[in-house]
Amino acid sequence: MLKIERRQIEVLDFAYLKREPNAIIDTRNYELYSSLSIRQSIIDILELPATIFHSEIIIHACIIKEIKLPYCWFKNGLEFTNNTILQEATFEAGGHNKKTFIMKENIFHGFLNFFDCQFEDTVHFSNNILLEGCSLLGNKGEGYETIFDNGIIQDGNIGRLDLE
Repeated sequence: MLKIERRQIEVLDFAYLKREPNAIIDTRNYELYSSLSIRQSIIDILELPATIFHSEIIIHACIIKEIKLPYCWFKNGLEFTNNTILQEATFEAGGHNKKTFIMKENIFHGFLNFFDCQFEDTVHFSNNILLEGCSLLGNKGEGYETIFDNGIIQDGNIGRLDLE
């Protein structure tokens, strides 16, 4: 497991992960096989586009300025809890989780983008504060509407979930 704890990081990207001693990575195909736990860290930019995460990803109690995770597949799930995101967060065209995708008790200062996502296992989205809203339940009837193959459990959120 890759453990990143109590660090201040300008850009957490694939190049950063490759420098971690326990990383199991296929650099040609942007696939991370190691579990990843990021806790109590300050990150300016979390940028891992088009990455396939084969193991569990945990991001907990972090302050992140901007998230860029388009086209990411979280095969073994994502646990994203108790974080503060200062700008836009992009998860578009992602998901594809075989295990639970959890987002709870986060504060999003910018728009949270789920454009064209497909979630294969259950999504738990609860007790989040969305100051600029999100598109998790938006784009109804469009070809890029978020798909929940195994349902969504959402409650206690503050802010709109149905923006486009």
